[in-house]
Amino acid sequence: MSGRIRRVLNGVGANAFGQLVTVFVQLASLPVYMSVWSGDQYGKWLILAAVPIYISMADAGFIGVAINKMTMDYASGDIESANLVFSSSLVFVAALSLLLFVLSVIVIFFLGIEYFSEGDNAWVLMFLLVSSFISLYVNFFDAIPRASGNYALGVYLVNFVRLIEWCGGVASFFMVSDSFYSVALGGMLVKLFFVLIINAYLIKRFRDFRWTFFNFSFSIIRDMLPKAFAYLCFPVGNALNLQGAVFVGGYFFGPLFVAQFSTFRTISRVVIQMMTMVNRSLWPEITRAWAIGDKFLVKKIYNKGSYLSLAASVGVVLVVFAFSDFILSKWTGGKIPNNELMLGLLLIATAISGAGQLGVVVLLATNNHSRIAVLYLIFSFVSLIVSLVFCNVIGWVALPVSIILFDIANYVFSRASVSNMLRDENYAA
Repeated sequence: MSGRIRRVLNGVGANAFGQLVTVFVQLASLPVYMSVWSGDQYGKWLILAAVPIYISMADAGFIGVAINKMTMDYASGDIESANLVFSSSLVFVAALSLLLFVLSVIVIFFLGIEYFSEGDNAWVLMFLLVSSFISLYVNFFDAIPRASGNYALGVYLVNFVRLIEWCGGVASFFMVSDSFYSVALGGMLVKLFFVLIINAYLIKRFRDFRWTFFNFSFSIIRDMLPKAFAYLCFPVGNALNLQGAVFVGGYFFGPLFVAQFSTFRTISRVVIQMMTMVNRSLWPEITRAWAIGDKFLVKKIYNKGSYLSLAASVGVVLVVFAFSDFILSKWTGGKIPNNELMLGLLLIATAISGAGQLGVVVLLATNNHSRIAVLYLIFSFVSLIVSLVFCNVIGWVALPVSIILFDIANYVFSRASVSNMLRDENYAA
């Protein structure tokens, strides 16, 4: 077995673990919290917890672009350049996190916003935000292993942190208090404890890389910012598409609808999670092939992967829809009734998204994502506006229909962008 195949298979295993963590957290959260909370309380928690999602975009896409650059530099033997990119990224993210933390404190505690003054909401949101800032730093646990050819290890570590944070929140929920305050604080403290331990381990193991804030370059930060801001379009677009639907649903139909819609969205996105498991494993291999000029290998990976993604997406969608009654009855204990139309529409959207995901991965892995990134953000914004306008006209159906339109547009334009990149010798995003 070649080294490339072994790395990909290890990556698939690591991403499988990551997807298991995602599915477990999503599936377990509903019955765990609703064993005590009402549907209305759970909906309020989902709305509150959705706000810090936007902090994950605080690095303006810088970490993603930096990881690609570090991987390319390391693959070509330029370890010093990889170190310079790494240190510069640490400085950039640390400075930005400090600024956003100060702004968050001002907004939450001193602007007198009514919602934040209800109960412990201000402190709950503060704990969730701090946890999100820690997550920005945790992204570097993926950077160094990936750059040095140990992609799987980084994925395991990042997802372990996610899992242990959830476990900390649940433990606090049952052992301390069933309040939002207890869940948020417990998860944050447990996460911080394990992050410190993992950081010490990485420093000891990967001695080629230096965890320092002093060996940085403003010119590197400046040069990577355009690609980073383009990279930012994807998490912003995802937030508009995913969390935006939660806010729109909550505004028009209330917290109980949010709990129902989020449940169906979670089930439907099993397809995306399976595609991500494989496509993310191909990411570092695509980056290395592009760095050494092996465009043929990139094309081969994309063509074969696209066909497999389409077949797998359709197959999983059909299985999930066929067993939806059983899944809902076992998962929610009958508290969330089935709505075949809602689930069916969401499954159509995720089948399209899963089939087109590899195209976006190829563009991201090679830092050739600027054009599609802007389109992705535009499609997400238009999708949100469509749902806002038409919820008053056709009801909740506007939410899944707008998502379907978004996924169709993204699929068509991502394929076109990859085709142009592989055909044009002088392609530049």
